[in-house]
Amino acid sequence: MNQKIYWMRRLELSKIRDLYILLYKKGPLKYSEIFIQGEKDGIFLREDGSPLAKTPRYHYLNNAYKFGLLLKTADGYQAKPRPGTPMVAFRNERFGKALNKNEKAAFRQIIIGNEDCRRAFLRMFMNDDDFTLSEFLENGVPVYATSAAVEMNNHIIRTKLYKGYSGREMALRSEKEKQAVEWGLKMMLFQCQLCDEVYLDVKQQVIYPLKQENLPGFKEMMKVFLAKNTPVKDWNFIPVNELIFQLAPEFRSTKDYVKIKLFVEMRKKYTDYVKFSEASKGLPKEKQIVLDQRFMDNYMKIGNSWKTHLIVNRKLWDIVKL
Repeated sequence: MNQKIYWMRRLELSKIRDLYILLYKKGPLKYSEIFIQGEKDGIFLREDGSPLAKTPRYHYLNNAYKFGLLLKTADGYQAKPRPGTPMVAFRNERFGKALNKNEKAAFRQIIIGNEDCRRAFLRMFMNDDDFTLSEFLENGVPVYATSAAVEMNNHIIRTKLYKGYSGREMALRSEKEKQAVEWGLKMMLFQCQLCDEVYLDVKQQVIYPLKQENLPGFKEMMKVFLAKNTPVKDWNFIPVNELIFQLAPEFRSTKDYVKIKLFVEMRKKYTDYVKFSEASKGLPKEKQIVLDQRFMDNYMKIGNSWKTHLIVNRKLWDIVKL
């Protein structure tokens, strides 16, 4: 694959929006002028107030340009006109704030409409190479990832292997591909809520399109839960993280939606047949908790205790009619 398409980096979409607003108000600006003004306006500052290094500042400008938000002229960079584009959602009063619902929707449209993003990763979800946002959300399938050994330049390397629609596979073979897909584009997909991910470990990961509406209700989710899980004894201890891995991609919902709308509701409606386990053995080690929040997103915290297992009595399968 042409390495030029791998320009995405781990950036905050809210800062890309702020860069657009800056150039909409004050552009065109030269390369150096953008960095000076961007630092004054807080775009190119870290949380502690220190300035960003030159490389991330470059990537913010380059990603905004590659996304089609900016024009490059003899006088410098300037924002593209707003009318008729998703950028109409990027308004001056939003500068410096977290992305709102409309801005996330705008970025979903921008990312799906970008040919490089589709070629680099998004086509893994689809049967067709070209698709609209609505088609992606309606027809996109979950993409599973695992650690795998692949051959590259007569050497065996260990890398991330993605498996998507109808046998489509993609291995990240270069550091540039890993930076762009694993830490760049994927993180942007999560920020604008185009996709979500369930990460159990390096061998069990799934990323899937998120529905924005028409999510399943409790009865529908309950039916799927019972069909996919078979009782083997009177009380069945089912790991919460494995259920999240199983059900969230099926429902195209966030992990929290499954926890609240299914697990908590099961406990409320079937108190005598559904319980939560507070055993700590199902949790990852404290070091992993600190290093990677992705592990903890697959568990439930109610009050001060972490719930690691759903304990379900086999009678529930008889009580609830499929």
